[in-house]
Amino acid sequence: GRMIPHANREPRGSCGNEVETMKNVRLARELSLGCAGLLGVSALAMCFLWSRNARTCWDVLAAELILIGCSRSLCYFTGDLYDLAFQFDLSLGILAAVAGLSMLLRTDELMGLYPFLTGAMALTDCGFKLQAAMDARRFGIRGWRLLTAGAVLGMGGGIYLMTCARQSAGAAPVCGAVLVVDSLLSMLTDLLMVKIPSERSQER
Repeated sequence: GRMIPHANREPRGSCGNEVETMKNVRLARELSLGCAGLLGVSALAMCFLWSRNARTCWDVLAAELILIGCSRSLCYFTGDLYDLAFQFDLSLGILAAVAGLSMLLRTDELMGLYPFLTGAMALTDCGFKLQAAMDARRFGIRGWRLLTAGAVLGMGGGIYLMTCARQSAGAAPVCGAVLVVDSLLSMLTDLLMVKIPSERSQER
C-alpha cells in the first residue's frame, strides 16, 4: 500500500531539538489558523459586497491568496508529529501564491472566470484534505469523519462552481460560501491533526 507518515519518526524540519520543534509547530499552527480565519471572514464579506465593489473584493482575495500561499509553504517545513496537516502545504502554498499573483497581474482576463477559479481552488484544497483525512483514519485520530464530511462538502461546492455556476452577481454568495467551508475545514484540520510533542504526551 501507499507509504504514509509515521508518528514515531523525527518530524520534518526538526533538528533534534524538541523544544524548538514544539515552538515551531505551535507557531505554524497559529499562523495557519490565522490565515484560514482571515480567508473565511473575507469570503463571508464577499457574499454581500461583491455586487457593490467586485474589483476591491477581487484584489483583497488575490492578496490573501499570496499571503496564504507563502504561509502554507513555510508551514510545510515545520513538520508536526504525524506530518499530516501540512504534508501537502508546499505544493498547495505555491499554487495559491501563483494564483493570487496571476489574479493581480491579469485581472481583466481572469475576473470573468471567478466562479470557475474559486471552484478549482476549493476542489484542489478539499481534495488534498480528503486524502489527509483518510490518513488520519489510519492513525486513529478522532474527528476524521468530520474532516471527511467537510472535504466532501467543499469538493461538491467546487465542482458546482466549475461546472454549473455562471458569472453573475448571484454567483458571488456561492463562491463566498464555498470559500467559507474551505476555510473552516482548514481550521478544523489544524486543530485536530497538528500534533505537538507536549500534546501527544498529554494524550497518553
